[in-house]
Amino acid sequence: MKTGLKVMRMVSVLSLFFLVLFVFACGGGGGEDDICDGLDQTTYHTAGWKDNPEHGTDYSTNPQNCKACHGEDLKGGPVDVNCFPCHHEAAVDPWQHGDHHTSPDEDDCKGCHGDDFTGGKTLVSCFSCHSEITGFDCVDCHTDIAGFGVYSASAHGNISYGVNRSETGYATGACTHCHDLSDPDASMNDLMLFAPMEPSYLLGDLLGGQAENFCFKCHKEAGSVQDPLFYNYNYSYMAGGNISLTCPGTILEAFSFIDETGMSLPNCDSIYGTSHHLTDIKAFIAGKWGYTADSNPCAACHNPHQAQRDAHADGDRGWLVSRPTGHADTSTWELFGDDDTETMKQYAASQGGAYQAPEAVLGYEPDGSAIQDGSNLTDHVTFCADCHNKSNTIYSSVLDRNLYTIDWDIEKHGKGPAADDAYTDLLSPYQEAQCGSYILACTDCHEPHGSPNRFLVRNSVNGGTVTITLKQETGPDNTRSWKALCGKCHGETENVHHRDPAIASCTDCHKPEPTDIHVCIECHYHGNSSIDGVPYGEPLF
Repeated sequence: MKTGLKVMRMVSVLSLFFLVLFVFACGGGGGEDDICDGLDQTTYHTAGWKDNPEHGTDYSTNPQNCKACHGEDLKGGPVDVNCFPCHHEAAVDPWQHGDHHTSPDEDDCKGCHGDDFTGGKTLVSCFSCHSEITGFDCVDCHTDIAGFGVYSASAHGNISYGVNRSETGYATGACTHCHDLSDPDASMNDLMLFAPMEPSYLLGDLLGGQAENFCFKCHKEAGSVQDPLFYNYNYSYMAGGNISLTCPGTILEAFSFIDETGMSLPNCDSIYGTSHHLTDIKAFIAGKWGYTADSNPCAACHNPHQAQRDAHADGDRGWLVSRPTGHADTSTWELFGDDDTETMKQYAASQGGAYQAPEAVLGYEPDGSAIQDGSNLTDHVTFCADCHNKSNTIYSSVLDRNLYTIDWDIEKHGKGPAADDAYTDLLSPYQEAQCGSYILACTDCHEPHGSPNRFLVRNSVNGGTVTITLKQETGPDNTRSWKALCGKCHGETENVHHRDPAIASCTDCHKPEPTDIHVCIECHYHGNSSIDGVPYGEPLF
């Protein structure tokens, strides 16, 4: 509740609440002793006061109109009537609530407007006036949100395709589509949202936070409050250009490959899918970088007031993410990737390597253009490494264990050396001559929200289809799934170790029985440098 009140206080339209209609009390002259005679001090606003032509309509149009008659200091002016015998100075400027608008104590508001903020001794509800003032905007006060002038360029704030709960009548992109100050029920929600941040779970813990999130009020298909309906396809569709992959088609659908326990659910014709676990994210960020236990997990990656729409088309790009570490100061929590210093080209060059964009169905990722050097791709390594690094411990409900740590400085697909051992060939667009210099982006292999595959592996990589079904693969019948991923960039993966002279016997790999088959993931995964517990001497991924 207190968080919601801070939003309420900071909106400039709070101007109305302490003004008294002088037509009922201040007939003229400069005498201060009788200036409020006849005014009931327990009801500062009389019925119909906003419609009164002498003060109500002028004030409702623009509170600064007061100064035309009562002077810049509101202590007399041409009419020689001091405003302060009725309106104490704490109730005038900024925005006619004075120092109350910045008070961290919600009791300041309750003193006049009641414990439930719906009237109190003023008989004026905080929620009845906010949307009725003209001439002001939320950003007049909330400079920490829109101080960079980017809200109107964001996916939510754009006046053409931004947020639009059509039944409200608010203008497209208006703040009140989410922070509905005219809805009394919103006073019970964090940040004055029109619905709870995380509604009560109707199905117990089965779906829980994985399916119940304020953002899903719009980012879903059936039941979306957004008009018109829209779609958010996966990275494989948008960046990879595989437009046959229409499921998942919404953010809710992308997060619905698992339930709250982490178990895979049937979704998009797959029973093996995985998603980022929202409750795990929420638990991880709580207490870090300005996040609290009540923070929305979507805000770990996205600044809702700045995130842009990205069509992934050359000439029609936008930037979606903001680094979680930047959330510590929301006034400077900017987009990440929209600057030349925040691209994969810059990151790879700073590490002494190079980035090569994977092939898309047409052109190269992420926008189907001829650009291959990563100058048009967000530095997803730096972004993802805010959480996924060599230091953080992150529990995964999906795997029922802590995630493996990642040190992109030493791993072979990162900055670490990768030798051309001639046992396998690189596939286009990767070149043998550049082997050892390539530095990959996380999104080259992984979906950010969810995937029909295990480990959020994309179902389209380097222009080819990928299906990953099993967490661990052992036995002759379940050994070829990971080849589908590795084989999109490495030409020969099935018998590559048969040509390795360091392997003296079949049982070096096929053990304990010669019929047992080991596959890529048993050795080649993030953070591993051992084979069967024996140190190999260098990272194996």
